[in-house]
Amino acid sequence: PCPLLNETIIIYNTKRPERIFTVIVTDLLGAVCFLQDPCPLCDEAKENLEPLKHRVRQVDISLPENRLWYDRYRWDIPVFHLNGQFVMKHRVDVVLLQQLLQDMETNNR
Repeated sequence: PCPLLNETIIIYNTKRPERIFTVIVTDLLGAVCFLQDPCPLCDEAKENLEPLKHRVRQVDISLPENRLWYDRYRWDIPVFHLNGQFVMKHRVDVVLLQQLLQDMETNNR
């Protein structure tokens, strides 16, 4: 399980102390792809994920509410999680991801 799931995280901006982000990490179950635009590797991943687009949630790490993920993954995108666990980064292995999704769905029955 994701060690951060359902935890409240407070992020302090040391350059601007008045800006404090509070993040409640939820809804990380299933397949998640962390990405941003512009990002050629992310564009490639989105294209490869087209057949799985209804099964993989995309999280844009450049949005303010996703700052935690930006700080963690800005140099590694795209990054893929399954049920809150890191699976792969940079390039998507569609065959592996399909197998992991199938295994997850089988185990959830």
